[in-house]
Amino acid sequence: MGLMAEGCPPKNVCLVIDVSGSMGEEQKLERIKAAVKESLRHYMAGDVFSLIAFNERAQLVIPPTPLEPTAGDLQGMGRSRMPRLMSSPLPVDELIVGDTPMERKIRRFVHAIDRLYPGGATDVDAALRLAVETLQSTSAQRRLLRDPRAINRVLLFSDGMHNAKRADPDVLARFHAFGHDLVARRLSISTFGVGKTGFDERLLCELVRPSLEHSGRYYYVRDPSRVRELLWDDLMTTPMLKDALLIVELSGGASVLDPGPFTAAAGRPTRLQLNLGTLTAEEKRALALRLRGGAGDSATVAVRLVYTDPSGRRRLETARVARALPSSDPAARVALEELALQDVRASFGRAVEHLDRGDRLGAAAELEGALTALAELQRTQQRRP
Repeated sequence: MGLMAEGCPPKNVCLVIDVSGSMGEEQKLERIKAAVKESLRHYMAGDVFSLIAFNERAQLVIPPTPLEPTAGDLQGMGRSRMPRLMSSPLPVDELIVGDTPMERKIRRFVHAIDRLYPGGATDVDAALRLAVETLQSTSAQRRLLRDPRAINRVLLFSDGMHNAKRADPDVLARFHAFGHDLVARRLSISTFGVGKTGFDERLLCELVRPSLEHSGRYYYVRDPSRVRELLWDDLMTTPMLKDALLIVELSGGASVLDPGPFTAAAGRPTRLQLNLGTLTAEEKRALALRLRGGAGDSATVAVRLVYTDPSGRRRLETARVARALPSSDPAARVALEELALQDVRASFGRAVEHLDRGDRLGAAAELEGALTALAELQRTQQRRP
């Protein structure tokens, strides 16, 4: 606490933890509690931490607390284990045995987390509304909301079973609108879908979709023991490029067969764009487009990446592709595999739509096609030299 390397972005974080009855299965809640306690060692001076627990009701368990060391912390540091908080393999509980103000503060956090137990139904709505209020409630938080480097984020841990309002037909649209409202308030959300069974992935995906451009993420946590690793990744990965926009311009008779995730610019069908949002160091994205070349060798594709660098400057990088690659080329293989995966994801999406309409036969046909395509893709990858 207060020992993070210089250059890490300041954080205003509200953890929202599902404590409904279903979270008692597979040790989901216990794993999350352990991961959240261990994450306390990764905050730095100036960060603001808060925590909400929810079932059919939302409760502010830890109000927004700035993690600022005081004179008492500095005076007692010689007798404290706090300097080893970042490097020691010991659990956080065993490192906060002193009596400095910061240690007492962390101990209160740990005890509050330990008192979370599963029970009741799940109402995500109430928890998210409280989280938005919580992230904007203090002067320190409002200062971080004005800081372009800061991470202002809701971290939602749930198995996604929104069963308090299961009969609500508009829940997906409402969650998507809520995600856009977060972005308008300069907040983002990352969701952690935990568990193997009884899982409603669509709700958590709809919440995070508008935040993807602002470094929010969705994590499917099949093994709850990975929560700690993924929480670290979400909090500590430093953004390198912000507001990244990928632009593809076609000329020489080239045309689009399938835009995939791209959208065409208004009135310009040969100009496609995709908001990539925030990209972190070493992050890689695979994107693919189906195009038809023009007559002869006249078709060209210009690719431009516009982004804001860590210093706040807006930059532009351009590449031009003027030739087709043979299917044996490594780059072409990656593109073909990405196109195949896009088709599989689209089939799964159509299957969900069929199920929503009660069309089980249509859903089964889409799933069968998706699984066949996925098996063929896996065989192709296995045959790769």
